[in-house]
Amino acid sequence: EALLNRSLNYLNARLEGSCSPYSLAWAVMALSAHGHEGAHRLKNRLERCTAAKLDQLPRRVLALVSLALEDIPFTFQEPSR
Repeated sequence: EALLNRSLNYLNARLEGSCSPYSLAWAVMALSAHGHEGAHRLKNRLERCTAAKLDQLPRRVLALVSLALEDIPFTFQEPSR
């Protein structure tokens, strides 16, 4: 658990200044999957950076961004039953 938290904190810190929609989308999904408090801040950054580069992004990146920007970001976890 401690290693996971350190890893999530590292990921959050590394991407704090990033404007790469691809990297930010993956980070938002990873942080959201574990309920990390940095997910919301990176999600806001992802929205701004994607809007600024919208006409330059390949479809595969836009698809990834759309998963990360869902109301509840896609997390690769099975739904609870």
